[in-house]
Amino acid sequence: MIFLAIFMKYHCKKCTSLCPEFNFHRNYSPEDYIEGNPYSKIWIVGINPKKEGKDYRTKKELRNYFSSNDVHPYFNDFKKVSKKLYELLMKKDKVAHIDIIKCSTTSFPPKGIGKNLKKVISNCLVYIKKQIEIYHPRLIICNGTPASKVVKSIIPPSYKTSDKKTSYFNSNKGIEVILSGFIGRIDDYSKIRLGKEVDYYITKLKL
Repeated sequence: MIFLAIFMKYHCKKCTSLCPEFNFHRNYSPEDYIEGNPYSKIWIVGINPKKEGKDYRTKKELRNYFSSNDVHPYFNDFKKVSKKLYELLMKKDKVAHIDIIKCSTTSFPPKGIGKNLKKVISNCLVYIKKQIEIYHPRLIICNGTPASKVVKSIIPPSYKTSDKKTSYFNSNKGIEVILSGFIGRIDDYSKIRLGKEVDYYITKLKL
């Protein structure tokens, strides 16, 4: 494992001085960090991956992430939200997952990071913007308030809308966006509301 760690191809330390936990040493580049087929029309967007040891996956392994029924427990809560979405998760090339911050941390936000969190997010925005420009998702489902705020700032509504509105359309990118609190923590009422919106857009966009 030490040998692999030394010879990992891609490194990024833009945020290490802001928080030592933020180190990117992997076999794929930050912009390649997309679990599933990048050309999937549905993207689930989180804020950053939880630290679970070193990530030795290759780009090919990332692309095959949703090619079996053995998905990460992180996605189990989506079954309680929308059976349609969960069934698509089980099918290859239907759904992709990305995180705005590409580095893993033990918790979010990391302890002691304070105001530096905005800088960390800013440093990573170039990657998600590039990912969106290249792959053109049709529907983005934001998992968590931090992810929702960031996505809304880079893909804003094309029309004036209430802050209470939980979904909107960006005509410049041709993307529908659904905002949500963290799906693993929202109450049953919010899960029902979210599920109805997810199912509506899956049907509307014929996904």
